[in-house]
Amino acid sequence: MKRILSLLLLTALLLFAGCSRYGPEEQLLCVVLGVDLAENGQIVLTVKSPTYAEKNASSDPSGASGRYMTLAAQGDSLPEMLVLLRAASPRTLSYAQTRAILVSQQALRAHPELLDELDKTAGMRVQAAMIVCRESVGSIIRDLEPDIGTRLSRSLDATLQSSSRKGIIPYTSLHAARSLSQDPGQDALLILAATAQDVALPASSGQAMDGLAGQLPEKTSEQIDYMGAAALDGRTLSGFLTGFETSLCRFLQGGIVSIFLETSGGYVSLTHRRPARLSLSGPLDAPALCLNVSLNASPVMGANVTPAMIETAFQEAAGALMTHLRRIRCDALGFGALAARRFARLEDWQLFDWKAVYEKHTDVEITVRVAQTEP
Repeated sequence: MKRILSLLLLTALLLFAGCSRYGPEEQLLCVVLGVDLAENGQIVLTVKSPTYAEKNASSDPSGASGRYMTLAAQGDSLPEMLVLLRAASPRTLSYAQTRAILVSQQALRAHPELLDELDKTAGMRVQAAMIVCRESVGSIIRDLEPDIGTRLSRSLDATLQSSSRKGIIPYTSLHAARSLSQDPGQDALLILAATAQDVALPASSGQAMDGLAGQLPEKTSEQIDYMGAAALDGRTLSGFLTGFETSLCRFLQGGIVSIFLETSGGYVSLTHRRPARLSLSGPLDAPALCLNVSLNASPVMGANVTPAMIETAFQEAAGALMTHLRRIRCDALGFGALAARRFARLEDWQLFDWKAVYEKHTDVEITVRVAQTEP
């Protein structure tokens, strides 16, 4: 029995020994991948990787205290650039540790096939966060540096997860983004990023988070803002959601448990008494998008509010969000999945132009019930 067990262990060691043909210093680990559009319309592909070469750097092969290098290639298509980078790389190029994929809005508008091509890239880490940049990708990647005492991969993960928990961005992976881009019943929201600027927030709704990345009220230690979402219509970039719109959308989806809302009497913290319920009413060629919400509300910092004031403010905010989503043809809440259930055959649903109905021939009905609680 012992001999058999020893043989099994030896076989396992021999089999798995080949899985690590290249050590960390024999690979070029792509931590961040960037896709941009040059002035001549060509695609610019950028890779950011640790060099392990800084003086007095620790022996940690993750690049925790090492410098970071960038490689770039420019050409007519993403597959061409991936092949060129692989050939030009001083080490074996690996995408297994890619934490984020940054795509400029210009590149995504010009090449909606990018999500498919990136997801099919050999060895690509499909859990990488999908980020759309309002500005050029080059400036974002240049400013991406790890926080003190951490490596870039961990720093980026922690920053994005923190922003996602706050609700101000959607944490959407490459694989999830591509899956939703092929789903006629629901559209994807991607993370929005920009270089920090000292620009005042727009005052379109009065909500504190009613702004986009790059429009935070003051600079912080972070050189890059993550706030809001890039909205897709299928595979096409169709518009943007502010930080508040993103948090409200995620709150209605059940992605976050609470949200701050400004009312005429001050701010309140809202939580669900029960999950928000979406439904369609009326004929499918001109349906009403129905939202039923039951909330608990806690006044914040001495706000003087009533349930009626909160219900009015929430109806206005949710109505504005749903109207905006319809205008940019982004069905982020998934009403299309409800419409699909009305068809007995998949062929009939595929022939039905849901987006045309969703954009121009729907009404919005919102029901809100609030139980006010003590702060």
